[in-house]
Order: sequence, then C-alpha cells, then structure tokens
Amino acid sequence: MIGKYINPYTDFGFKKLFGEEINFPTMLNEPIFQKAFHTAEVANMTASQRDEYEKSKLSYMEVVEVKNTAEMDGRKKREYEIAKEMKASDEPTEKIIKYTGLSQAEIDAL
Repeated sequence: MIGKYINPYTDFGFKKLFGEEINFPTMLNEPIFQKAFHTAEVANMTASQRDEYEKSKLSYMEVVEVKNTAEMDGRKKREYEIAKEMKASDEPTEKIIKYTGLSQAEIDAL
C-alpha cells in the first residue's frame, strides 16, 4: 500500500505541494513555513526558555487584548458623540441607528 502522505523532502513531493515554479522568498513567508520554523525554534528550547517564551507570549496577548478593548471603547464613544449630534439635529432615530449601530434604548437614553 502506498502511503497517503506526500513527502515534501523529495523533489516530487515538494513540486507537488508547492508547484513547479518556486519563489523561495515568497514561499518562506507562507504560514506553513512560518509555523514550521516557529515549531522548530520552540522544540530546541530548554524547559526554562520555553517557560519564559510562554510568559512572554501571554504578556503580548494581554497587551493586544487591552489595545483592542481600548479601540472598541473609543469607537463606541465616537458612536455616542455622533448619535448626540444627529439627535440634536433632529435626525430620525432610524437613521441614527443605521449610522451608529446603537440600539433604540441607547439613543433614547442620550
């Protein structure tokens, strides 16, 4: 029985997976290669290096989450400002809802 996987280390397998025309600089930026390089780097770490890496990764993810939350809060604040201006200009509530994404209750509370 022939194996069901293609070996990317053979000339045939490599060309089958990545095509005849090879552009190495572009190919190295492909997610599969980035994941492979990352996996190899992590696999070669000592236990303490891996722990430090995981802590660093968690810290980075926390920073990104705080940034995303702040951006969402900023957008929501801007939506309220726009809604107040539209309401002051006697725009219909349906139009305010359409352009701000706020709910009827949020607009009524302004």
